[in-house]
Amino acid sequence: MGRPYLGRMKLRWCMECNLPVLSRRCGICSGRTRAVSVSPPGDVRPAFERDVEIINRTVERCFGVPDLIPADKVVILNKASGRDRFDEVIVDGRVLGVLEYEVEEGRYSFLPRLEGARRIREHATARRVVEIDASAVPYILKGASVLLPGVTFFDRDIREGEQVVVAAPEGVVAVGRSRMSGAEAGEREKGMFVKVRRSAPPQPPRVLPGGQDWQDAVEANREVLEKYEDEALAFIRRVSDETDLPKAVAFSGGKDSLATLLLVRKVLGDVPVMFVDTGIEFPETLDFVRSLAGRWGMELLVEEGGDFFRGVEYFGPPGRDYRWCCKVCKLGPTAKIIDRHFPGGVLNFIGQRAYESETRARSRRVWRNPWLPKQRGASPIQHWTALHVCPGGGGGGKRPL
Repeated sequence: MGRPYLGRMKLRWCMECNLPVLSRRCGICSGRTRAVSVSPPGDVRPAFERDVEIINRTVERCFGVPDLIPADKVVILNKASGRDRFDEVIVDGRVLGVLEYEVEEGRYSFLPRLEGARRIREHATARRVVEIDASAVPYILKGASVLLPGVTFFDRDIREGEQVVVAAPEGVVAVGRSRMSGAEAGEREKGMFVKVRRSAPPQPPRVLPGGQDWQDAVEANREVLEKYEDEALAFIRRVSDETDLPKAVAFSGGKDSLATLLLVRKVLGDVPVMFVDTGIEFPETLDFVRSLAGRWGMELLVEEGGDFFRGVEYFGPPGRDYRWCCKVCKLGPTAKIIDRHFPGGVLNFIGQRAYESETRARSRRVWRNPWLPKQRGASPIQHWTALHVCPGGGGGGKRPL
């Protein structure tokens, strides 16, 4: 199975300003930025205060280290492939590890990368540490597992299957998963103790000075953000001029549709806004949509979706390859709105992005959905990452927006 490259990997970092940047030069110091190696598709986004709280609490539970991420750091998350939530955590321009939600356990776990393991090992309270003799290091660096004869010390509370840090006298050399408990290891002389996941020669953690916030991140990216915005506005003008169809915006209450709505309003002013209440929306989403419509005086065209839970009883739970819910809860109601208000057709601006899925990555920027024959869809933010959409909307800095 190929890796899901849905667009260019755009995350870079200014090591001087310690900020995420979406171009080759920082907008604050004008210095060159370095690429951050993240897993595809690379739809990076800001971490909110709640995200950082969950990460720190999880690391403390797993490894005994409080506040792995200080409050004065700008934190980026990158969604990677996993069964459930599987987010790479980027701080100081490096991936510290992965926050994973374990479905069977009903809780989060933290899979440290080498940089995160180095920072964990620095704490006197660190747990889940396996120390090895220097003579074993060359074998570990060649991909070998940690065998008991080379182990000099280990945490006796380690359980089988847990993520552990492997350290030599000169520093951390690997991370991996324990193949036996600490109690069992204490009773044996031979056997594989740790299946190594990643390894590298020992080096100290690369911690950069903190004190940045998301307003700084906006300034560091202002030029590239304005470039993307200008291109999107030009796209909206061009597509609008090419058709006499009435215009509308599909609005879900999420960040992508809100960014699209803001862009369209800059070009076309007030246009009708379509909102489908799928029946499983958060109350906060419904409140936000209604309050925004009232504040801006928008014409809000609302349609209720099909009965999701009745559909579950009939079709079973929706899955990645069986997404009946979209047709029942969104496309069907959208067709009703169009038939009622735009019987001759509509140019509908939609907050679709290539980085969201392989299907959307293959989609044209202007398209027709066979399930909505009267709609001509257009996506002004097709090539934006989530960080382009909300560059100043995260937490984990001294003054998040």
